[in-house]
Amino acid sequence: MLFQQLWEVVFDPLPTTGVPLATRPDWREILAPLRSYCMPMLWFAFHGTSEVHDRMVQRQGAYQESLRAVALAREAQVHTGCTLFLTSENVSHFDQLVSDLLQAGMESIDPCVYDFTPNARGRLTERVRPTWQEVQPIHAQLDALSVDDLVRRWWREDLHPECWWREQALSGSWPAEPEQRLIWLVCRPNLDVYRGDAGCYNKRYGNLRRDGVDNVLNRALADGACSHEELWFTREQLLPVQEVAARFGDPQSQRIHGDDSVRHWSLRRTKLGIELPSREKKRKIFSSET
Repeated sequence: MLFQQLWEVVFDPLPTTGVPLATRPDWREILAPLRSYCMPMLWFAFHGTSEVHDRMVQRQGAYQESLRAVALAREAQVHTGCTLFLTSENVSHFDQLVSDLLQAGMESIDPCVYDFTPNARGRLTERVRPTWQEVQPIHAQLDALSVDDLVRRWWREDLHPECWWREQALSGSWPAEPEQRLIWLVCRPNLDVYRGDAGCYNKRYGNLRRDGVDNVLNRALADGACSHEELWFTREQLLPVQEVAARFGDPQSQRIHGDDSVRHWSLRRTKLGIELPSREKKRKIFSSET
């Protein structure tokens, strides 16, 4: 709401876990201003049903609390949508999860898979990345769901097994995208600002409250821009995609990724110096990595 007042920036939808809303008695007062501030939709994230979701967000009872928050939002005439992260643990519960969401009043459901990030969270989610075979039944149900057209196209055109991406790289068919060089900043809950992204906190530039906004941002500007991958990897580790695929891509893997996700997964192997020349070595790597 502060950004809306200062810069007339409209945030729609507004992301939330739903838990704080479901556990507060004054939920009506919290939801009432949303429509007047041009934020008519709350956006949730679900990671499975019941204990599967609870375990991923590390809070017992979070699944039921989030469903309650959806119901409260609809009672207050606030629209709701969600990202539904599919994993090897929850694909068999997909029908039940969709049923629970619709019963709570969820209006838009966007199924997706986790992008791999080279941090502790990424290593955790990589353990439960589904395979192409596991998501095929869900893939066939997308037309029956209230799914955004961009999400539906992403499933059809941009999501493939790791082995498919490897072949694209080796054949020179990897999708070409312009490199984004930006000043990547992330603000922590205590208002400390770092160069980085969620889950990646590199150089600290100061605290917005104690040091002042201008001082903190001027320090960040002085360091200049970088690519997103340079937040996670050194320049020496950022090998051409064909070389990464040949040396570190798994030609047998059926785990599904988008292009950025599978590149980051392979680059992490580059960072660790892990090559996959044989099935025997691959078995050892995956037992330790995932």
